[in-house]
Amino acid sequence: MENNQSKLFKDDVKEVIPDLFSKPSLCITCRNDRQSGEEDMFRILNRIDQQEMQEFKCYAYEPKDIHKED
Repeated sequence: MENNQSKLFKDDVKEVIPDLFSKPSLCITCRNDRQSGEEDMFRILNRIDQQEMQEFKCYAYEPKDIHKED
């Protein structure tokens, strides 16, 4: 996580370090994967929230266009 981003905290007031959580394969194929800012924080929190789930779901998923680079 870059130093200029806001810090994230869990409900138990422990700091969350997003780099320590694996990124679901769905995220890697999403065109929004490399965006930064406030929207990225919501994506990170969504991943962390579903870390223990068997299936990851993201309603903001948009597949990358395989015929052109983002």
